[in-house]
Amino acid sequence: MLRFILYACLSISSTLFGQTNYLIGGLPSINFNQSLPKGYALNFKTESRFAFASGSFGEFSQQQLRYILTDVSATATKQIGPTSSIGLGYLARIGREKIGHRLAQQYVHLNRIGAVRVAQRVVTDQTFVAEEATTLRARYRFTAEIPLNGEKIDAHEFYLKPNAEVLYVWQGNLHEPQFRLVPILGYVFTDNNRVEMGVDYRLSGFSTNLTVQTFWFVLSWYIKN
Repeated sequence: MLRFILYACLSISSTLFGQTNYLIGGLPSINFNQSLPKGYALNFKTESRFAFASGSFGEFSQQQLRYILTDVSATATKQIGPTSSIGLGYLARIGREKIGHRLAQQYVHLNRIGAVRVAQRVVTDQTFVAEEATTLRARYRFTAEIPLNGEKIDAHEFYLKPNAEVLYVWQGNLHEPQFRLVPILGYVFTDNNRVEMGVDYRLSGFSTNLTVQTFWFVLSWYIKN
């Protein structure tokens, strides 16, 4: 599955390059994770989007810093086995003119391959915005967490965290796949405090005559209690 996602993203991107719109921006976020008894846990997250530049490849680009939106979300999860969990979440998408509401359902499976921690996540979600058709999505994400020092990730050490994700989106007459590649470099300050940075690359727009490539610079702070 991971090889398929990587191949699809790169081959489609190279085929369409030159007739594609692009957006470059930033995705700063803060995550707070709270462990609870009996295998329950809560995650609270806030993430904002800022655009730095946009345009079409080979043509004039607009370079202007502008605020797009902020997402505020809460997710409750429950361990259902040694390596698996299920979860329900709610997200409020606060834009400049509208507020959207998203419900999400997820299943996560974790395992280790040597020193590498592997996570697979399947998510369905539904987004509701006034005067717009409901958006339905199905998502599969593969994540590998790779220590750069030794067999596990300890305090004051760096690690790699590549992500690959494929989505399918339904909204009114829109039906299309989307692809994401997210190479991440992380650093652990303490067992309960870490930061991650990287690039979130997204490829979409296959249902129209013009595809869109988006490059988000990611900066995430994770706090665990």
